[in-house]
Amino acid sequence: MRAPALLSGWHPVLAGLVAALLLLGWGLLLSPGLAAVGWLAGLLFWLGISLGAFVLLAVHALTGGHWGAALDGALVPAVAALPLFLLLALPLAFAMPALFPWVADPSRVLHADVAALYLNPPGALLRGGVSLLLWSALAPLLVLLRGAARTALGAVALLLHVVLLTMLSVDWLLSIDPRYHSTAFALGLLVMQMLAGLAWAAVLRPEAGGGEPGRAGDLAGMLVAAALGTLYLTYVQYLTAWYGNLPDKAAWFLLRREAPWPWVLAAALLLSGLLPLCGPMLRSWRRSPGALARIGLGVLAGLWLHLLWLAGPGFGAWSLLSGALGLVAVGGAWTGLVRGVLAPRLRRPAVPAREGLRHG
Repeated sequence: MRAPALLSGWHPVLAGLVAALLLLGWGLLLSPGLAAVGWLAGLLFWLGISLGAFVLLAVHALTGGHWGAALDGALVPAVAALPLFLLLALPLAFAMPALFPWVADPSRVLHADVAALYLNPPGALLRGGVSLLLWSALAPLLVLLRGAARTALGAVALLLHVVLLTMLSVDWLLSIDPRYHSTAFALGLLVMQMLAGLAWAAVLRPEAGGGEPGRAGDLAGMLVAAALGTLYLTYVQYLTAWYGNLPDKAAWFLLRREAPWPWVLAAALLLSGLLPLCGPMLRSWRRSPGALARIGLGVLAGLWLHLLWLAGPGFGAWSLLSGALGLVAVGGAWTGLVRGVLAPRLRRPAVPAREGLRHG
């Protein structure tokens, strides 16, 4: 059975409901922190696909190109699902004390003024809510506007996205260990989101219905570029910590030296980095929607493992299981909306030929 078929119908929704109930029971009866980090990992994974689609639509608004129309069937419904995350993020508001150590003990933050002025629960909730609202408001405009207005919006959307993602990456990921900071972290997350959006489009096989030949090759090239960016930004953050010999950065990486986290990172980089980098080198794979769909599934699995490697080590190896439950729980709601409701109804209006040919 093809992956798109598995993601359609009521099966993902029912599986998501069961997984959500299991996570809720885990949090109430056993370990609130483990349940919370599992939900966070699932939330960031599916939000990453929607935000990756958001960035790709904004880029297409600036550059044009036939690839945008070829990927619309995957990108537009994913972007339209962004308002759902206003609801899916609510459990994090209740789980903040179990997830973020600075909530109960502001002294865990290295600088007291950072805790007082920025890293505090009201501020984090406000920033998260405003970010999700702005993304949700801009998304339909990227789909509906045409001409110069869409081009201008694409530039504004990209700039705003960088600002919002920088805040969200600090609040939702870096602050799990408030001693660690990285100036390249948000950029790395942005490239991972673009890779997730492209992988999602690959899984849905944009040429499977008999579209114009060659679009699979365009998608393969973009997958290669995004995979290179992910590998580079992952490595450069480690290199900065190692070369600078900075204790707080070193402690963050040393925590991930304990099993099973080196193997998790190795699998993540193999699937989300080397697979999309090397697979399209074969011409038959590069031009085959079916082969790219299999690569896309591997990339998505690798990105999920990468997010767990970022969020989970402080909670132990059991966060792999809670992360799997979070993946299914959040994914049930997201895929149910995207594949069951939005995909059959949404497609961007036809792009004028002049606009579509601007760059390819």
